[in-house]
Amino acid sequence: MKNLKIAIVDDHELFLYGISYILEKNLGRNNFLKFSEAREVLKYLRNGMVIDFLIADIEMPDLDGIKLLSIIKREFAETKVLILSADADLNTVQLCKNLGADGYVTKDCYRSQLIDAMTEIMEGSTYFFEVDPGKVGVGSKNIYQHLEAEYGLTQREIEVLQLILNEYVTPEIAEKLGCSAFTIKTHRRNLFKKLGIRNLTGLIHFIGNLEFREIEK
Repeated sequence: MKNLKIAIVDDHELFLYGISYILEKNLGRNNFLKFSEAREVLKYLRNGMVIDFLIADIEMPDLDGIKLLSIIKREFAETKVLILSADADLNTVQLCKNLGADGYVTKDCYRSQLIDAMTEIMEGSTYFFEVDPGKVGVGSKNIYQHLEAEYGLTQREIEVLQLILNEYVTPEIAEKLGCSAFTIKTHRRNLFKKLGIRNLTGLIHFIGNLEFREIEK
């Protein structure tokens, strides 16, 4: 892994510089970039610059890592993306996979695990932290467990829901999940029925209310 342009984006300065220091000490001659906001990364790329490998946090105030991942994999598919998060739950990790992430590790991983993840990804493989299927995430991530328990949404319906919320249309969702557009339309119709909504506007309003209640707790 020589002469690569590697970027780290995290809104916590101590973590941002700490990861940069670790990488510089372990990966040798590379160009390391540090961003404190996700929108800075997009601005950099949209100005014609290149990032070979991006390490992105999920929880950021301006634009979260999930949305950043979605945009980068649409516009700059050649950029490898490793999500580095404080926490991991099955739904979030699966969403990152569906959006095209090349890897996912937690911030409490060992230094050697981070380097191993980056090496495997740059060699053309993927590296995803193994998650306990019963693990419940924190904050708004509990929303998906709530949808499963209270509304009976299946795991596949949740995957469809997550991709809809990330602005993917039916043919794109079908391609990502490896099924037909008809099947996706069926999942979409079923989840709308279970949630008691009629359209995308209703879905956004419904999820927004759930997120607000989570914040209020």
